[in-house]
Amino acid sequence: MHYVGSTAIDTPLVQAWAALVDPHQMSACMPGLVQWHVVEENKIFHLTVSWGKAGSPQITIPLRIIWEALHPPQSMVVVGETAVNQLPIFIRSTITLTPQTPHSTTLAFGAVVTTPNPMMDRMVHTAVPPLIAKFFKCLKHNLENS
Repeated sequence: MHYVGSTAIDTPLVQAWAALVDPHQMSACMPGLVQWHVVEENKIFHLTVSWGKAGSPQITIPLRIIWEALHPPQSMVVVGETAVNQLPIFIRSTITLTPQTPHSTTLAFGAVVTTPNPMMDRMVHTAVPPLIAKFFKCLKHNLENS
């Protein structure tokens, strides 16, 4: 499954980049984040997220995030690995920042999510778009109001 999107952020390119590579700022916008810790400084992170519909039992999901490639201040490639009910899910995403003016930046996002079976595909396809939207809405809000 492939997901793409972009958003204009009223913040300078350098400030947008600094937020993207700051685990504290990123964790503030991660939907369902329970905890996170650094495995390897500026490279690998372990997250625990809680997922499920409100009022239903929540599933706790471990997620390993790797900053595979950083090209400051324009782009980054991030990969993620997790499993739900012992079924692996792999994520590969690219974020690109483009200055529009000295005080505004366009953030473009693309992700490919790979799952092992059709049932998991449907579940992920339903869950991922709102999570992505919530994350980038929070990031935009935090950057524009800091």
